[in-house]
Amino acid sequence: MMFHEQLFICTCKECVEATLTPIDPKQTAVLELDELCSFVFNKGNKIWVSIALNREPQEVVAYACGDRSKKTYQILWDRIPSTYKKAMFFADYWEVYRAVIPNEQHFPVGKEDFLSAELSILS
Repeated sequence: MMFHEQLFICTCKECVEATLTPIDPKQTAVLELDELCSFVFNKGNKIWVSIALNREPQEVVAYACGDRSKKTYQILWDRIPSTYKKAMFFADYWEVYRAVIPNEQHFPVGKEDFLSAELSILS
C-alpha cells in the first residue's frame, strides 16, 4: 500500500477525533473556517480544500475537498466532531457558511481577522 492510500484510510471521523486535544468543558471552543484553492494537473481542475481549525491549540478539526458549493460545506459541517458542534465559528462572509452554520454560532469576519487558519495553511 502506498503512503497516500494509507493517508486516506486514516482520515475517518473517528480517527481524526481520537487525535484531537480534548476540549475544556468550562470553555467554548473557537473554530475558524477557511478554504484554499489548488489545481489538479491543470488550472481547469480546481479543487477547494475547506478546513475547520481550532484556534487553541491550532489543530485541524475537519476538512472537505470539492467546489465552493453548499454541498461541500455541508460535508465539512458534518465532519466536525460532535464535541465541537457548540463552538463559536468564525468564517468569512461567503454565503454558504450562513447556510450550514447555525446563526447564533456564526460570526462572519473579514480576511484581515483570520490569523490561525491563514498561518496554518501556509505552514
